[in-house]
Amino acid sequence: IGPQLAPHRFDQAKVIVRDHYTVNANWKTILENNRECYHCQVAHPEFMVANYDAGLPGDDRPINRHFQALKAAANQRWEAMGLQACNADYLDGSWCRAARFPLRDGCVTESLHGRMTAPLMGDLPSEDVGSLRIIGLPNFWGHANADYGMTTQVIPISPSETEVIVAFLVREDAVAGVDYSPEDVAAVWRITSEQDWQICESNYAGIRSSIYQPGHLSLAMEGLLAEFIDWYLQCMKENVNVNENVNFEGFLASG
Repeated sequence: IGPQLAPHRFDQAKVIVRDHYTVNANWKTILENNRECYHCQVAHPEFMVANYDAGLPGDDRPINRHFQALKAAANQRWEAMGLQACNADYLDGSWCRAARFPLRDGCVTESLHGRMTAPLMGDLPSEDVGSLRIIGLPNFWGHANADYGMTTQVIPISPSETEVIVAFLVREDAVAGVDYSPEDVAAVWRITSEQDWQICESNYAGIRSSIYQPGHLSLAMEGLLAEFIDWYLQCMKENVNVNENVNFEGFLASG
């Protein structure tokens, strides 16, 4: 993910906000929530100001065709700027992924209004760089925008509790109260994160019910979720002594 992330220069950035949460849900529930966005239109209106809820691998809704055309045009602009626009999708079986996504028309960052909330990061050539999404399995995701970065770390405490740390970074020479407001920088992702924790807690309460039964994953919209589960099962198979009768075959195929 180095070539995609390098122009944002996080080595020349500073943490301005660090939020700590204790979520009453299993860590895997939180990761599964993050690996799909078909809930975003209903659950995250603030996030949807600047973002599309389409375009992720495994999301084959018709809107994807429109999104893919937008992304192709954005990739051409970014490559012309000297940015590496092609995705790094778990190359050679790695645990990380980076993909740059276009934002909605009139938006240059993930903010409540789509406008910049802090100075341009690092060596970026323009505000028009979309949002670089990074996933690090099994417990990290982050977004690198034109003006700030957001990182989320998911730490299991127990089967039913998870610590989550959400941090926000801006360029190191930016001055609080002059160049940025910490509250403005953190606004969208603080709201979105807390909405997700509520969803995950409700979901996990249902999972713990005595009448809960697992359902199937959607072939159209949950490809990334299936990839995560397959990856996790493969790690278990390689690193844990398991009952030989356990079926570790592809989760997407078996449901």
